[in-house]
Amino acid sequence: MSTSDSQSRPLRSNAVASAVIVLSGLLAWIAHFTAAPDMLDDDQLKPWGYTLDIILNHRWAVQTDFEGAIMSKPPLYQWLCALVAIVLGEVNASAMYIPSGLAVIGCGLLVRYFAARWFGAWQGLFAGLAFVLSMLTIKHLCCARSDALFALTVAAAAFAAWHAWNQPASARSWMWFWLAAAAASMTKGPLGVVLASGGLFAAAWERRRGGLDWSVLPGALIWLAILGGWFLLAVKVGGQPVIDKMIGQELVGHAMHHEITKAGPFSKWYQPPIYFVLRYIPWCIPAVIGMIRAFLKPETDETNRRAERFLLCWFVAGLLIFCAAPHQRGDLLLPLIPAAAIFAGREVVFWTASAPEKLRWSVTMIVVAAMVGGGWWWNHKGRLADSQVQETLAVLELHQKFVSSIQARKSPPEFLNTTWDAQFAFGVKQPGLTLSQAVDAAKRSPGTPFVCRETDEVRAAFFGIATRQIAITAADKSGTVFAVYVSNPSPN
Repeated sequence: MSTSDSQSRPLRSNAVASAVIVLSGLLAWIAHFTAAPDMLDDDQLKPWGYTLDIILNHRWAVQTDFEGAIMSKPPLYQWLCALVAIVLGEVNASAMYIPSGLAVIGCGLLVRYFAARWFGAWQGLFAGLAFVLSMLTIKHLCCARSDALFALTVAAAAFAAWHAWNQPASARSWMWFWLAAAAASMTKGPLGVVLASGGLFAAAWERRRGGLDWSVLPGALIWLAILGGWFLLAVKVGGQPVIDKMIGQELVGHAMHHEITKAGPFSKWYQPPIYFVLRYIPWCIPAVIGMIRAFLKPETDETNRRAERFLLCWFVAGLLIFCAAPHQRGDLLLPLIPAAAIFAGREVVFWTASAPEKLRWSVTMIVVAAMVGGGWWWNHKGRLADSQVQETLAVLELHQKFVSSIQARKSPPEFLNTTWDAQFAFGVKQPGLTLSQAVDAAKRSPGTPFVCRETDEVRAAFFGIATRQIAITAADKSGTVFAVYVSNPSPN
């Protein structure tokens, strides 16, 4: 596919392409946001707990989750959530989801810009859509995790690395790379620098050093100062547990073995390619074909060929890293999707090379409608019966009934350690009580409400000393009952 072919039917305005991507992302975000939440899925409660720790306890340097465990990754995502929460006045779903949604849409715009700059405006449009509208990324539009922000910051660093490589050697040209890499590292650790640098293997492939020389180092010192400065502050505040968690368990531990199965590197090397094919539907098909085409029949234009090879190296190097990792999860591939999306967008344009502009716009509208509609169906219908969704809905209903009760105005609730995961709905963060501790508290403090997962043991322990005021049963096979017991008045 030549660049001249791609330019034969130019898109009239890059601004229009950007508007389509933003609108598509917003529609997909709304489709997800208005659906039943799934806060008990994929450890989303950990960032929620970290954000509450910032807002309630002003712990900006290092935070703990609802169970009191030290955070495992740097805090940029929860910092952003906390800033949104300050504006909104509370830590809620909007505060947790707005940063993720903006990160996905922002990354889509970055992908569009560079794809259009290298290969053409239509390629940019479809590449942006191939990032924003896929099964994998639609999930992360409303997901209280740092993956979407990590993808954005890694992509920004990777594109900055491309720019610096193609410029005369200059410390200033590398500064943008290191600043973006610092943001990526402050999101999920040093892996951000490694993933963002993968495309630079193309320098050996192209036999072109470009800006790769000692001018890289000054920016590296800034990256080290930002990441190292925060880490030293976190250790000062949190002590040895910060080192044990982030270095021993997260950085070294996850690189050497799986925390549960203890499997070593490359034990499940085949999973990341399978995740890519299954999670990046439908764009994985044109993406893979586009990568093969770029490898077997590279562009004749020198700049475009370098861009192809940079993207190939970015994707393949990152995929090999994830193949080596003992810790496997499909969402980890998100920082590689920008490169894949550009190949997918180029391939779609290649397939429609002889199509008139109206047909291309028709394809665009069909893609947007199909992916947004599919996202709406999955979030509103397809996953509604999931046990974690139903338990989340039960917890939210329990909270609504509690705040509308007289009891809510008398005493704040205590939580048993079986319902620490319900604290997000009540906007609190406190140690969970064992059942024996709750019984003792009920005897000492008449009128205290206790939030729990109701079991025969709980009913027996509270018999005679506390009365069940509210009970909500999750509408799924588990039949989990969330309840609020209120300790009885003192007999005296």
